[in-house]
Amino acid sequence: MQRTTLSSMLLACFCTLVSAASAAISRSLDGEGVTPVQKVIELLSGMLAKGKEEKHSEEVAFGKFSEFCSLQSAEKKRYIAKAADDIQELETDITKAQADASKLGDDIEKLQGEIAGWDAEAKEASAVRKKEQSVYHTTHEDYSESISALERAIQTLKSASKDVPQGEGAEASLAQLRHVAADSRVPSSAKRALASFLQEAIAVKSGAPEANAYEFQSSGVVDMLEKLKVRFIEEREVLQKEEMNRKHAYQMLMQSLQDDTEYAESTVSKKAAAKASKLQDAATAKGDLAETRSSKAADEKYLQEMTATCHKKIGRV
Repeated sequence: MQRTTLSSMLLACFCTLVSAASAAISRSLDGEGVTPVQKVIELLSGMLAKGKEEKHSEEVAFGKFSEFCSLQSAEKKRYIAKAADDIQELETDITKAQADASKLGDDIEKLQGEIAGWDAEAKEASAVRKKEQSVYHTTHEDYSESISALERAIQTLKSASKDVPQGEGAEASLAQLRHVAADSRVPSSAKRALASFLQEAIAVKSGAPEANAYEFQSSGVVDMLEKLKVRFIEEREVLQKEEMNRKHAYQMLMQSLQDDTEYAESTVSKKAAAKASKLQDAATAKGDLAETRSSKAADEKYLQEMTATCHKKIGRV
């Protein structure tokens, strides 16, 4: 677009005046001395040279300003475009960080639920184990007492005289046999045999006529008691093995629950740290996003104002 300035107009006027003056002087000069007109011409020529110099300076300044407008416009547009890309990237980073934090939170909640479940399972298993131990100790004690009673009864019967036992020895022997007969683990057939033997022994002790020639028929009872003793010992050994197995199963379960709990707690700790890091990343990105948006808005405003100024001064950017 063509520019019109004061110096250009003056330059044009000077050119016209110089041309006219030069033509007049050429017609009037007789070749003698310097006339006032010549001085005017010299003055006008100087002004013409100065006008040309000012025009050149103006053209140089115009070029520099035009270049400044172009460079600034290109630079700000690059800044704005980069800021737009950065904003999109930051928004993506924020969304991802928040999603990761939410996923980690869900994982932590799930693990904490599992830990609570394992804790409840451990408490329940411990309660069951306590009851099992109580039953075992009671049963084991019963077996041990029964075996001890059988041993004493067997020993008493073996050492008894063939004659009807008398006194405290007889009473102890009968008491031990009654204790064995009352044991719930003794088979019904053995109980009946013991009951029959006890009745016979009481009859002999009471001096009944048919018992005068009575000799203690204890060999069969001793054999039966020996078998009961072996049976009770075997059953007690089975009880002990079962107790060992239950104890081992309980220990294995508790160790497994403890290992799972410790691993889960360690994982929760790591995931909690990762979640905190993700939330911090999101917070930092939000701060960067706000700063980038502010910078982009400032650049856009500057570009708009600069474009308007350049259009006003040079007619284009």
